Parts: sequence; structure tokens; C-alpha cells
Amino acid sequence: MPRQQAVIRVFLSSPSDLEVHRSAIADQLRRLSRVFLQRKVAIEVLTGDCAEPGMGRPQGQVNASLSVADCDIFIGMIWLRFGTPTGGQHSSGGHLYLSGTEEEFRLAHDAWRDTGRPKILFYFCNRVPEKLADIHPEQFARVTAFKESFGAAGANPGLVRNYVIPEELDTLVVSDVLSQVESMSSELAHARRGIDVSQFGLLDFFVPFKSAERELRKRASIDSSDESLAIVAHSGFSFLGRIGARYKPQVVQFLERGGLVRVALISPWSETGLALSISGVDQASLVNYRAQTRDVLCAAIEQSRWYLVKYRDAIDGYLDLAARFKGQVDLRVTASYMPATVLVTDVDAYIEPYLLADLPKRIDLMLASFEARFASTSYMYENLRDYTEYIFSAGVEFAEFAANEERTKEQFLRSFSLHERM
Repeated sequence: MPRQQAVIRVFLSSPSDLEVHRSAIADQLRRLSRVFLQRKVAIEVLTGDCAEPGMGRPQGQVNASLSVADCDIFIGMIWLRFGTPTGGQHSSGGHLYLSGTEEEFRLAHDAWRDTGRPKILFYFCNRVPEKLADIHPEQFARVTAFKESFGAAGANPGLVRNYVIPEELDTLVVSDVLSQVESMSSELAHARRGIDVSQFGLLDFFVPFKSAERELRKRASIDSSDESLAIVAHSGFSFLGRIGARYKPQVVQFLERGGLVRVALISPWSETGLALSISGVDQASLVNYRAQTRDVLCAAIEQSRWYLVKYRDAIDGYLDLAARFKGQVDLRVTASYMPATVLVTDVDAYIEPYLLADLPKRIDLMLASFEARFASTSYMYENLRDYTEYIFSAGVEFAEFAANEERTKEQFLRSFSLHERM
């Protein structure tokens, strides 16, 4: 029997001054739904505009048509305006709703209090308007009072987010929703399959908008290690680079504790090196790269951002570390195909499959990068440890590679000429 698709319902609520932003975020979240299609999970994005027409109080029609109280995630956004009264009254009596956003929030909040869902995410804009005349005193006073209600002593204690520019709101909302949907879809998958994926040692699954969380976790992993780090990477910049390497401080501290770092990098003079060099740029002239001249192929690598910025800076950073921590840093260069980058620490292991698909399409699908973390007691940890050992052993020491790089380069370029003559 085919597996049924689960639906996660996300409701967006805001007064009219954020209507354009609300619509843009709704479109982004609908695109985000494609990330979860393989898991048979769909994201249904709802706003008041989605309500069916009908007779009766307008906000009441929205509530009934969209089942606001039955959504999985409620997103509220407020800036300068609070909205207009809806004619509705709280079920407890007495309180008249001063806006549709307030009524929608109250329905969601009451449901959360009773059942634990929906997850409520609220965002307040602190941007100063272009004209002071845009601030309506009564409306802004209601916004201020509502925001204060989220304080510890308020009527709706909870954690909210503040932002200034629309682009910041886009990032915050999409990131937070992605995190929530990731958690919910995992729970749904477990329930359908009746198994616990923890038996495979999977600790975390990081998707693009969880990169900050991923970086914190990786830093903690390196900090918790004392003996060895094994790294398989396409440039190694994140760990070795002289400038801006995300994990360099942790690597240095690890070496200062006497640890051993072993790194395997891809040779730029390989088909993977070429693919990395031309990915993300206008590839029209290199689609059929085997038909290109050796000079064109050489320039494609040597002039690429990957080679000039990431690869070369990582090599310079390695040389600095090798001079400072003699015998503790072992770098190998290999032409073996690398389907993923891997970090193996004393406590866990990370794998990031490298997608050499069309970069604009990857970004549109929000699949530019993802990474999984596994416990050191799992089979996957052993598998990733063995993988790094295999790639490392297939490489040559960096000093040997550097001494013979021109010959390696010529052999690589010659292989295309041989292919053309066959």
C-alpha cells in the first residue's frame, strides 16, 4: 500500500501593513515544501486570503474555513498597525477582539494551552517608518501593549523575535519554520515506520537554515575531542583557512592539547576539482568540457573562486599549522572521487553529501547543503571512520604533491587529449 502523505499546516497572520511581506513569506514556505516531498510530507501554507467566501462575520468565516485553531504552526507578524476590530468576542466573555490578528492569535493560543499545538512563532518589526505620519498613536499603543503581554508577567508569556528589515524577517521565519517542520516530519516518519532511527546512531540532521546550529555543534565536537580529528574535504577551508575559517580556533586549541589532525583534500587537478571550479558560474562554455582545450580547462580551475579563495587559503593555513605544530598535522592530496565531506571526531561523525547539481536549482530547492551527525557508538560512525581512512590512504603527502604538482597537472590535462583521440 502506498504511504500516505502527511500535511503540516502553517497559518500566517498579520495586519495590513505587513500584507506584502506575509505574501512573500507564504510563497517561500510553499517552495520549501518541496524539500520534504521525498518524506511524503507536505507543507500547507494558509493566510486569511485562502478562506472560502460565505455569509456571517468575516473573521468568523476565516476561522471556520481555515480551522485556525487546528493548524500545526502559527506565525504572527506585527509592525505599526494592530488592525481593526472584528466584532468577535473571546469565548470566556468580556474581551472584544481589536483585530483579526489578535483573534487568530487567541484561537491558536487557546488551542496550544489545551493541546500543546500549534507551535506559536511571533515576530515584531522594530523598523522606523519613512514618515512619522505613518504611526497612528492608537494603533501603535495597541501594538506596544500586545508586545508587552508576551513578557514574563504578561497575559501571554512567551519568547518572540524582533527584526528590522524585511529580508531579516524572511530569514528568521523560513529558518524557524524549517526547524519546526524538520522536527515534525521526523516524528511523523517515525510514527509511520514504527521504528526508532536512533538505533542507527543519527543524532542530528542539519538542513541549510540550521547552519548556525550545525556550526555550534561541530565546534562543541572538536572541543570535546582529545586524540584525533579526521577530515575529508574538497577545500578544507572551514578548518584550515588563514582567514575566516569557521572552525580554525577550535582546531588550534585541539592541537594545543596535543591532538592529531589528519586531512585529505581533493587535488585541483582532477575531474572533481574541475567540477568544483566551474560549479555555480556560467557553465555554458564548459558543458562539454572534454571538448575544451587544455588552456581553457587550466584557466577554469586556476581562475575559479574555489581554487583562488578556498583551496589556496586552506593550503596556506595548513602550512602555518604544520610549521607551528610539527608532526601533529598530516595533509594528503588525492584524486579519488569524493561523494561527501566528512569530519570524524572522538565523540561523533558528520557527513555532508556534495551535490554537484545545477547550483541555481539547488538554491531554489533549498538543497544547497545538508549534513547528518552520528554517534560514536554507531555503525555509521565506524563506516565514516573507515571511509576517511580509505580516502586518506589513497592520497600522497602534501610535500610530495607540491613538489610534483606541475607533473600532476600535465597528466590531468593530457587525459582529456587522450580521451579526444580515442
